[in-house]
Amino acid sequence: MKAIFGFNLILFLILAMLTIPSCIELDQKVESPLKKAADAGNIASSYVLLDKAVTNIETLNFTEGNSSILYDTDENDLAIWYGQLAELRDEMTVLKDSTLTLMDESNYLIKLRETILDSSGEKGDVVTMPSNLIHYPYHGIMLFAIVICGILCIPGFFGMLDILGFD
Repeated sequence: MKAIFGFNLILFLILAMLTIPSCIELDQKVESPLKKAADAGNIASSYVLLDKAVTNIETLNFTEGNSSILYDTDENDLAIWYGQLAELRDEMTVLKDSTLTLMDESNYLIKLRETILDSSGEKGDVVTMPSNLIHYPYHGIMLFAIVICGILCIPGFFGMLDILGFD
């Protein structure tokens, strides 16, 4: 039982070591620039941040596929998400150099904000992103490891209860 518990603990630590850096990288390279682009006060500064985020999405190869774990869904479709952001960037390429009225610029920034952010209620405004993106493209392997970890957790837990004297 100690061996099962030890293996389970090692598997859990490996999963954590793989997930935490991916989460930080995704936050720094994609989520944070998108949030700042949505909060920017003018098109020029918003364009710089959106371009940075879209370029990082392309570098991380999040341009196609599906980040869903069990079955493909439209809300986790990377091509749709990336396409919307790339389209916004292309529009802003033209708009940043044009002379817009204050009303037109404000309307476009509202459109940009509504596309990038999701008002979810309790958490406030969060960046609209496919779920499970930190595991992409290894989400199948991660699911398998989590299931194995869960299965091994049950006998390991009861084995530890025996060792601790709980019968």
